[in-house]
Amino acid sequence: MLTRLGLVFHNLKLSYKLTIAISFVCLIALTLFSTTTIMIYKNMMTDKEISSTLTNLDAFRGNLNNYLNGIDKSSVLLIYNPAIQDHLESNADLLKPEDRLKAFQDINQKIKEIINNSYGISSIAIMDNYNNAFTFGESSNLLTSAPNGNYRDTAWFRMAEKRDGLYQWEITDWSQSKKTMHMLRSIKSIRNQQTLGVVLFTISPDILKTMFTSDSQMDGIYSIVVSSGEIYSQDESGRQQTIIDTSKMNAAKGHYFTESGGKTYIVTYSTNPLTNWKFTYTIEQNVLFKDIKYIYFIWVVFFIGSFILISLISLKISKTISKPLKTLTILNKEVERGNLNVKFLSLYKDEVGILGSSFNRMLDNIREGIPLRREKMLRSILEQNMSKEEFMELNQLTALPLIQPFYQVVLIDFAIDLPAHKLKLMEERMYRYGETSPMVCFTLKPGQYCILFNDSKEETYRITNELIDYYHTQLEISAVGYIGNDYNEIYFVKNSFEEAKELSKYRFFIDSHCMSYEAVMGKVWQTTYPDKLENQLKYYIEQADPEQCRTLVGNLLIFIRDNNIKPFIIHTLLANMYIYLQQLSVKHHVDPQQLFDPRIWQIDLLVDSQGSFQRNFDELISAIEKYIQAIGVQGARSLSPAIQKAVSVMEAEYNNYEMGIDFMARILHINSVYFSQLFKKELGTSFMDYLSQIRLGHARRLLGESNLKIKEISKEVGYADPHYFGIWFKDKTGLTPSQYRNQST
Repeated sequence: MLTRLGLVFHNLKLSYKLTIAISFVCLIALTLFSTTTIMIYKNMMTDKEISSTLTNLDAFRGNLNNYLNGIDKSSVLLIYNPAIQDHLESNADLLKPEDRLKAFQDINQKIKEIINNSYGISSIAIMDNYNNAFTFGESSNLLTSAPNGNYRDTAWFRMAEKRDGLYQWEITDWSQSKKTMHMLRSIKSIRNQQTLGVVLFTISPDILKTMFTSDSQMDGIYSIVVSSGEIYSQDESGRQQTIIDTSKMNAAKGHYFTESGGKTYIVTYSTNPLTNWKFTYTIEQNVLFKDIKYIYFIWVVFFIGSFILISLISLKISKTISKPLKTLTILNKEVERGNLNVKFLSLYKDEVGILGSSFNRMLDNIREGIPLRREKMLRSILEQNMSKEEFMELNQLTALPLIQPFYQVVLIDFAIDLPAHKLKLMEERMYRYGETSPMVCFTLKPGQYCILFNDSKEETYRITNELIDYYHTQLEISAVGYIGNDYNEIYFVKNSFEEAKELSKYRFFIDSHCMSYEAVMGKVWQTTYPDKLENQLKYYIEQADPEQCRTLVGNLLIFIRDNNIKPFIIHTLLANMYIYLQQLSVKHHVDPQQLFDPRIWQIDLLVDSQGSFQRNFDELISAIEKYIQAIGVQGARSLSPAIQKAVSVMEAEYNNYEMGIDFMARILHINSVYFSQLFKKELGTSFMDYLSQIRLGHARRLLGESNLKIKEISKEVGYADPHYFGIWFKDKTGLTPSQYRNQST
């Protein structure tokens, strides 16, 4: 499913893909942003609540400590009063009744003064070592809990003694409906520091109520955890016992999250070092975030609106981005059609601008490389290694100005080595003509240039004479031009080239700076051999074109009559043509004795007097037509030289690991893309399929006839990897190499 969706996405137009991609990224960004914002908001609310709670807890702790310190000072004033000390040093029960009454009255008076001068004290009780109790105020449950009225046997009395004069604060049940605070302190003698008894201050529960009320925090629950671990809370349901966990209160103050009853709670705590109590505030997380639903609603509206806006902006941006890319695509198609006169106008220096600049540079490189490609093509033409169809196709790729049915080669030769500056001026002049005239020039070797003209013979002579004259008069360069014959087919460029080279042999015998093959050969021989027409006739015989052959034979007759050609030259011409027909017949497996008139074996009988040449050439036409009819058009049209050579190399080196299109193109000195197209055009199959068939035939033969191992056979047919060879062989035959060998056996 994902693969199918990915395929659909990749097949969309670039603008749509960009729109979807940008919108999707923005959707993810909005989702992350909203989620992160909500989390940050929650954290901010949590931190604010915790900070506010800690501030309240610290404020209460400070107020409570101030109050407790005041109580502590009152206790010090009471227990270290000399009168109190004197009465506690002796057993009041042993005093006379009036003295005992006075002692009780004095102690109670002092206690009363403390209670009246202090806020929140419910009662004060003093117990001496003689089990006497002096109290004022509400009776504490600590006193009533003494076994048999013996205070010294109680845990709180012993705890006060252990504190050795230091106070100890505790919270205990005052009754079934309220809690109260107690301060215990042992009474030390001023004289000898002996323990005289214990004082017990009882604080009213109203003092705790001030802690459990807060105008800013009414949604949570306040609690106190005493040193014994007991929890005293305003929540009477007892849930705080399961929520508050003292093991998580490791610091002096802080907070933690806990789960209870399927709900999450935030517990904030602060430790009072004076009493070692922990003040806590518990609030349910959902209660804290009760207003966040409105924020969620706002975010949903903002999210939808933002996504729609982003989608519209993305569409606009995508079209803006894809427009220059679309332009590049159009320009690329123009280049594929052969139009190199295009340019991408890069307005910005972004990636698209860089791509456009690279495209322009690529075109510049192509245009700069065209002269090299042209030179390779021209050399192939000079070697007669290219058919007319191949030439037309490659001529379009290289944009050569060779479109007219006129082809003539001129060689320009320099007698001496030229200085660099003169050589540059000479080439510039030559290439300048190439910009305005249908001609192509390139260097054959140092000191020799070849020009292929695609214009009339008169225009070729004119430009050549102007060039040679300019070199002599303006540059003072000794240059000679050799002009071959003009032809109307690209196939004969080689003939024109050979004729121009032939003229160079007569350089020192003819006093001229510009020589044409036609003029020079007419002067050298009084009798001219029509080699130009002969070459053309041979070409059209190979092309199986009887109409052109008939026209050329007629031109031969005109040439013979106009130039008064000698009979022995006519004899030679006819003999050459009949021999050529026999060679072609043998090449195409046709018996020439069954095809032609037996008299062709006696050439002398074929040549009559000059007046009877018409009959001789009519018989030649008849022989040509018989040949074309016998072998058929397809038989006459053989493979191009390049493909013939390629097939020969493939059959000889099929086991070469490097065998491929690029490898073969390098051997043939032609473009690999052009070679691939030409190969398929002429043979009707691709290069690799043709090579694969050759290798498959040899693999079958070796598997059936030899005892070589499969990995050895793999190497013999050009596959270095035996595993890949096995996959390839099964794909071609339906059997593994081993199965094929067993079946053959």
